[in-house]
Amino acid sequence: MKPAQRWTLIAAVLGSGIVFLDSTVVNVALPRIGRELPTPDEARLASADAIQVAMLIGAALLLAGAVVNLVGLRRQAA
Repeated sequence: MKPAQRWTLIAAVLGSGIVFLDSTVVNVALPRIGRELPTPDEARLASADAIQVAMLIGAALLLAGAVVNLVGLRRQAA
């Protein structure tokens, strides 16, 4: 693995870790966020789930993008 690739992977892993940490903070704040949403209880739960899913998708995309960059695009000869 080239040094530039190693640093790219390290940066992606650290960024993904920060997003996971941020999602933990959001999970702690979620009850208060839910209380302040001006919606019925069912919609509140759906909004809370959407917030959690968005945080996890962000972390997964960050890491997946770094892995794809390291692996690279391989074209097949026609």
